Amino acid sequence: CRSKHINLLYATLPVDADNVPVAMPRLLAEQSVDGLLLVGAFVDATLDQVLGASSLPVILVDAYPATDQVGSRFDAVLTDNVRGARQAVEYLIACGHRCIGMVGGGHAYPSLAERREGYLQALRAAGLTCAYFADCSPEAVEETVTGFLGTQPEVTALFAVNDRAAIAALRAA
Repeated sequence: CRSKHINLLYATLPVDADNVPVAMPRLLAEQSVDGLLLVGAFVDATLDQVLGASSLPVILVDAYPATDQVGSRFDAVLTDNVRGARQAVEYLIACGHRCIGMVGGGHAYPSLAERREGYLQALRAAGLTCAYFADCSPEAVEETVTGFLGTQPEVTALFAVNDRAAIAALRAA
């Protein structure tokens, strides 16, 4: 930004419990912005409402439009969730684990579905036929994992969908 003489200001974007933006920062509302970088949010309705026909450049970073607008209206930088999850589960398999549970996934985020696919790919590639899911909302991970581990004693490792689920799973274990 400095070399291109671009001013960069950071403002948080208020979101609801489902990570859907509920308001825009004042900088954007006052149209004093040269571009927008959105990180980790569902963005369609809010962007359409705020941007309208504007030509304001928008880059999404692990943010997901509900419609197929990436590549046409927005540029995007996305995490390879399938590959990352697969590598994590492959590591657990290499450590000798054969009954691996997946923790979290109570939301409809595309990243969580992709991580589930990576988990399943790793199991299939290793010839493991049992998949164990402790699906729950982020608020219920600790309670869900406690019950899950009590009813699935064969599970020797857990793959958590995100840091929040991992920390709650550690507390439960």
